[in-house]
Order: sequence, then C-alpha cells, then structure tokens
Amino acid sequence: MKGANITYAIRTYETMVKLDPEHTFVSTIDTDTIVEKRFFSIITYTFLTTDYRDHAIYQYMPVYSNNWREGRFFARIIGIGTTMWQFFESQNPEFYRNFAVYGQSLRCLKQADYWSKTSIVEDGMQYWRSYFGWHGAFRTVNTPAICEMDLVDETNLYRTVRSQYKQLRRWSWGCSDVEYVIPAFQADKKIPQSEKIRKTIYLIYNHLFWAGGPFMLFFIGYVPGIFYSIDHSLAAFTVPIATSIIFTILFATVVFPSILSMHIMRRYTKF
Repeated sequence: MKGANITYAIRTYETMVKLDPEHTFVSTIDTDTIVEKRFFSIITYTFLTTDYRDHAIYQYMPVYSNNWREGRFFARIIGIGTTMWQFFESQNPEFYRNFAVYGQSLRCLKQADYWSKTSIVEDGMQYWRSYFGWHGAFRTVNTPAICEMDLVDETNLYRTVRSQYKQLRRWSWGCSDVEYVIPAFQADKKIPQSEKIRKTIYLIYNHLFWAGGPFMLFFIGYVPGIFYSIDHSLAAFTVPIATSIIFTILFATVVFPSILSMHIMRRYTKF
C-alpha cells in the first residue's frame, strides 16, 4: 500500500530531522514523474498566495508524455482523457479532488493523521481525511505545475488493455471512499447538514455512473423493443431519440478535448 509506505517514510524522517509544520510542504509524486523546471517556484508561489493555505491540497497537472511515442494507441487515448478530465474537474471547485500528484503542508498532513494505510486509492482518500481533519473547511487548489508521467505500456496490445483496465478499476474503486465518508459525516457535527447531503449524493452518483453509466446508455435504447407494454407506448419513440441525442453530445465531448489535447501534447513530445 502506497499510503502505508509514505506514512512510514515521513514519520521516520521526522525522527531524524526536526520539521516545522508551518514551514514544511510535502509533495506526493510517483516515481515515473518528471517535474517541470519551474515546478518548485510554481507550487511555492501558489502556496504562499493562497488564503488559509493549510486548509488545502494542491493538485498538480499530470501529462502522460514520458513514453508517448513508444506507447500504444489505446493507452494514448486514456492518457489524453485523464489529462482533460483533470482540466474539467479543476473548473468545479466544490467537488474537485486530488489525483496522483499533489502536495499539502505538513500541518495539514498532521491534521489528516498522515495517509490511509489501508485504502487502495490513497490519493482520493487523502482528500477526505484532510476534509474531515479540518471539519469541512477544506478545498483542493489547482496548481499549474506540470508533472510528466508514463503511459501504461506492455509487450502487446492485449497486455496493455488488461493493465490499463486494472489501473482504471483501481482509480474508480469507490467502496473505500463511501464506507469512510458516510460514517465520518454522521460523526462530525461541525459540517452543515446541507453540505453533507450534497457531497454524499455526488460521491455515490459519481462512482455509480462511472461504473454503470456506459452500460445503461448502451442498453437503454433497446428497452422499448424488449418489453411489449413499452413497445406500443410513447417511450418507444422518445427513448431512442433521447439516447441518440445523448450519444451525439458525448461524441462531441470526446472529439473537442482530443483536438485540444493534441495541441497540449505537442509542447511535451514529438509526433
């Protein structure tokens, strides 16, 4: 577990070196990451110019460009989609959460009791641990510091698809979040009830739609033809049309980000 390893590492380091929680910033970065030249300047400026700087996690921008030219087409699509997903999520500050590469002050880290030692998804869980550590007075701050990372790459296409699926399955593992968040909301009396309900609904909806949404959209157009009672009703005409409109919108949301992503990737790799 990554969370257990990095918790042990920083606690051991604290026994060797005296660290001031008010003046120490901790970044969590994967071993395949290459940070940009101005990385430390950007996060330092962002941290020092943020109000209530200890009540925040600072999310860096992942770009999957290290092995872009060697990576397979399937992995490139997922990598581009992940980068764009981070761009879009950063525009929704209330529900914006940290992912993969991020940082926070040591004071905030102590408030969260370091990282989870049991969660599969250490990064997403860290948001909630910090959130409840500050009783809801917490947020994720978008930090424009580029972190270049690796695409999933295997010896053949089948192995690449399998490994990519396992990575996405780990990212979308929501059970650990839900079983932690709901009891924590019930126990914390300082967080407004309306915020508890809003964040719980969004958390459950987000995980359920990620897991079941594509299947629902794929099969819903065939529902009127399966059930005789629906086949002769208004739903037989409206459901396929509505499904067609949804898929058209989804297609547009794939094409436009893909074009934008190609322009972004040209700054970090050769085509």
